Amino acid sequence: MSTFAKLTKSQLIDQLTAAHAAYERLATERDALKAQLAALPAPKPARPAYTPPAPTEAQLAYRASMAAAKALAMSTGRSVVVSQ
Repeated sequence: MSTFAKLTKSQLIDQLTAAHAAYERLATERDALKAQLAALPAPKPARPAYTPPAPTEAQLAYRASMAAAKALAMSTGRSVVVSQ
């Protein structure tokens, strides 16, 4: 027989009351911690977000030649060599 079966109704009520009191204490502590967290200033990022540099004229020209080669290859159905 387990120890749970040996508990009386009043003992179970006492345990439930104690558990409820502990729950209320933890809920109050949680609310206080949430209030402290809300009062803190928002953290600032350690460094700014990475933004890639703008492409150079040479890169833009290469991209344009690649786009033209792709269009030619698709219209003819053949491969096209792109030189730099």
